[in-house]
Parts: sequence; C-alpha cells; structure tokens
Amino acid sequence: MLFYKNREIKEERKMKDRKISIQYVYANINNFTEKERVDFLPNLLKMFSPVSKKTIEKFQDEWDWNAGKPFEDFLKEQNKVIKQCIELETSTFVGDVVRKQFNLEPLRIEDEIKG
Repeated sequence: MLFYKNREIKEERKMKDRKISIQYVYANINNFTEKERVDFLPNLLKMFSPVSKKTIEKFQDEWDWNAGKPFEDFLKEQNKVIKQCIELETSTFVGDVVRKQFNLEPLRIEDEIKG
C-alpha cells in the first residue's frame, strides 16, 4: 500500500512539473481529459489579457444552462472560444497591440504553460 501511495505522489509531482505549449492546447483541446483541463486551462487563462478573460466569462454567462444540453456541448463550444482567444492573443499584430494596452508581454504559440 505504501508503494502505491509513493507512486501516486511521484505521478502528482510529474504532473506539477509538466509543461505544454499553447500550440499543443490549440491542437488538442478537444481531446483533453478532465485532469488536463484542470491542470492546464486555469494557467493558460492566467496568461491571457483581460480581453480574452472577459470573452470567456461572457460566453459562460450567456450559455443557456437550462436548455438541457449535455455538458459535452458546453465544453465543445467553450473550446472554440478558447481557441479563438489563443488566435487573438498570439497574433503578432492584434494580439501584441491588445496585450500592450495592458502592459503585458507578447504571447506566442510556442510559449509553455505549467501544469
């Protein structure tokens, strides 16, 4: 039992030290496990400008939670919004201008997100 617990702790540490690129998120977000969403998306959102954060917040606020749609539909649509935000944030013209307005460094598709 102790061996199993130690292995769990080692796996947890590996996940905390794990990094992925924004490009990886963009390409694979539709296939993320719940754990990957929890480990990486909050850290990606912290990297975004207030414009993208507000866009995602607005999407969530406007989602019709009472429509009886499966949660998977919400995730698919949320993924689309996140991908649009990645496109905006990492664009070399618009993204740089938006981020500069908030005193943020440019964000590049190759930048890494800690898990």
